[in-house]
Amino acid sequence: MKSQLLIPVLFSFALIACADKQNEPPVDGGLTIKVDVNAKSALKFENMISMEMLHLEMSEEYPLGHISKLIVSGQYMYILDIQYTKAIFIYDRYTGKLKQVIRKLGNGPGEYAYAKTFDLQADGSGLMILDGMRILRYDSIGNFISDIDFKDYINRFILSKDNRIVLDRGNGNKGDAPYKYIGIADMEGKIEQEMLPRPDYVKGITITPYNPLQKYVGDTILYMPSVSNRIYQIADGKIQQRYLLDYGVHWPNEDFLDKQPDVIQALSEMSRKDYVLFPQYLETPEVLHLNYQYNGKLYSFYYNKRTKQSVFVDDKAVGLPAPIATIGNSFVSTIFGEESTILVIFNLQWP
Repeated sequence: MKSQLLIPVLFSFALIACADKQNEPPVDGGLTIKVDVNAKSALKFENMISMEMLHLEMSEEYPLGHISKLIVSGQYMYILDIQYTKAIFIYDRYTGKLKQVIRKLGNGPGEYAYAKTFDLQADGSGLMILDGMRILRYDSIGNFISDIDFKDYINRFILSKDNRIVLDRGNGNKGDAPYKYIGIADMEGKIEQEMLPRPDYVKGITITPYNPLQKYVGDTILYMPSVSNRIYQIADGKIQQRYLLDYGVHWPNEDFLDKQPDVIQALSEMSRKDYVLFPQYLETPEVLHLNYQYNGKLYSFYYNKRTKQSVFVDDKAVGLPAPIATIGNSFVSTIFGEESTILVIFNLQWP
């Protein structure tokens, strides 16, 4: 395997950690977190990290080429590859042994043309896959049950604990009609609630996080809209701002965004002005992680919610790609080798 980590490997982490209420940020108006993209971290990432590696068994028929989304449920780990195999891989989370591949590619009943994202039902009875304007329902081993046609664009979705479908409608151009980002539907596809109006100045600028909707502790769902420096939380039928991410002069203001005719021009101008591009996020009970592109490089920013400490990481310099998922208080990153895909499960030891 040619890929090598440039940081020491320490085998001392716990997969599951309970949420500590004192780590929780205020939600009344949210917490402002300063992200100084030119700052030098006093803390050194390579001195803080502890990790474990899990080699995933490969399938000759369906090789795993890209991890678009990863979900851990009980003993199993579900991985979606939308770029190469266009399938969901089910692994034993402790051994990395491949248990099953669910691939229903096609245009017939129960088949999808493009599996954009997926989620698991809370009771473990099945999974659901987004394909265009439809969400397809399958049982836990991939047998087709039904589909839900929303007849409208869906950017991403996630399932609540009571199996409501939380829809992210993205930043598509919807004309002049009032438009809200979030729709909450029942299992028949009926929209029961809408929330979070979309600002007019971002209409049509579809620069969306890869996984804008994420599950957090308990029944809480987190959400970062397209072209946004804000993270919201959805709980108890309400949405509230959780974080304002202050990038200073490296984030576009409303007037700048309002003048952009389309997403291509917006990206070009944002890059020219050295604005932060493609912000992504993950959150554990202890740490908020941000990943973004700035000045042609990819960076990670880890913020300890309890101690208010932070550390910046040049992802390429440390040889570890930004994490793609969380398990308890740990983050999950990936390394693609010549013979296998390796999951790097790590957490940070804060001083």
